[in-house]
Amino acid sequence: MARVSLDLIGERPLLGWGTGSYGKEFCSRVDSEKLCKIGGYHPHNQFLAFGVQLGMVGILAYALFLASAVHRTRPLATPQKVLGLGLIGALLVDSLLHGPLFLVGEAQFFVLMLAVFMAAQPPKELKSSL
Repeated sequence: MARVSLDLIGERPLLGWGTGSYGKEFCSRVDSEKLCKIGGYHPHNQFLAFGVQLGMVGILAYALFLASAVHRTRPLATPQKVLGLGLIGALLVDSLLHGPLFLVGEAQFFVLMLAVFMAAQPPKELKSSL
C-alpha cells in the first residue's frame, strides 16, 4: 500500500488525484482482486492518504493542523498541556500507522477531543503574559 501510494503521489505530487480517489487508483495498479480488497480502502497511513488524494497541499495542510494544535498547548497549564500533547501524539502515531480520519469511531474521538482541548482557556496568570 505504501509503495503504490508513493508512486501515485509521485505522479501527481502537487494536488493529488482528488478526494476519494485512493481506492480506484490503488486498485488500478495492483494485479489481483484480493490485493484490491485488502488495500483499496485506505493506505493505513493518514499522510499517504492525503498525499494521494490532495497531494503535497494535503500533506502540508495536515502537518500545519497538527503544528497549530501543538502551538495551542503553549499557554496552557501543565496538566492541560500534557493532556493536549498526549492527544496530539496519539493522533500522530495513529496517523503513521493507520487512517484515523477515515474511520468514524477514531475520527469522532480525535476531532471531538481536539475541539474540547482547543477550547481550553489558559490560566489567568498566563493570559496576561501573552
